[in-house]
Amino acid sequence: MNNYLGKTIRILRNAKSIPLNVLAKKAGISTSFLSLIESGDRQPSIKVIRGIADGLSIPSDMLILSSMDNDSELSSGNLRVNELSSNVDQLIKLEKRLGILLEKGSG
Repeated sequence: MNNYLGKTIRILRNAKSIPLNVLAKKAGISTSFLSLIESGDRQPSIKVIRGIADGLSIPSDMLILSSMDNDSELSSGNLRVNELSSNVDQLIKLEKRLGILLEKGSG
């Protein structure tokens, strides 16, 4: 199951310092469902994606496009989709690095 969407949501939510329960309420879903989406265990409907995007104050197409595989037929011919997907990959790597730095700093 593709987890770019969940990771993108988590990264953006954390970057905007929005607590999980606050974004869930804005999106009209439960906190546990949003947690499952972020972890990649559930795939949201388009309606839920729109609610999450509204809660994050970003366009919903950004979330949808960023959840596509780089190898998908649509993304291979669409430079913007490839760029968004690449940006999400970079954000994920930066988040991991930041987590390592924070762990070293607290140790």
